[in-house]
Amino acid sequence: MSTDQANVLVETSPGAFPGEAMHAPFRFRAALLGWMGVVAWLSCIAFFSTDSFSARHTGSILGWILEHTIGMVDPKTFDNMHYFVRKGAHVMVFCILGLLSYNAWKQSWPSPVRWMWRWALLAVLTVIIAGSMDEWHQSYVPSRTASPVDTGIDTAGGILGQIGIAVIARRKPKATA
Repeated sequence: MSTDQANVLVETSPGAFPGEAMHAPFRFRAALLGWMGVVAWLSCIAFFSTDSFSARHTGSILGWILEHTIGMVDPKTFDNMHYFVRKGAHVMVFCILGLLSYNAWKQSWPSPVRWMWRWALLAVLTVIIAGSMDEWHQSYVPSRTASPVDTGIDTAGGILGQIGIAVIARRKPKATA
């Protein structure tokens, strides 16, 4: 099939967003492995939502690291650093969930194209649901606080992961000689 024929196939596939192609054969094992990664990471997120990762515990770890690397910092600076480390962890953890979710959706809804809006949107939806459930879980842990702002930060992490995937997938593969 020529490149022009492939482009026509991509552009005219029924039920697809612009630029999407027809479905590739479903592979149960690949889909199962994709979702196993998501479930394993969700288990990690649930563990991260326990008292062990409360601000009190992460603060003592960060304080030790700072003391042994750059020395003592004033309390206001420490509080700001601690806040940004914790929020950065939200972004990173849910970015990873977004990447894993994208892969799981891609394996569950296969297509010969490298990137689809459908997979990315479903991955972000997965991140939103997981972030909301994470905050709900934290509302039952006495040393944790639930915050809709954190759900927004989690969602931003998931979106960041999807942007990364889209940028990488949209690059043309290098020609091999």
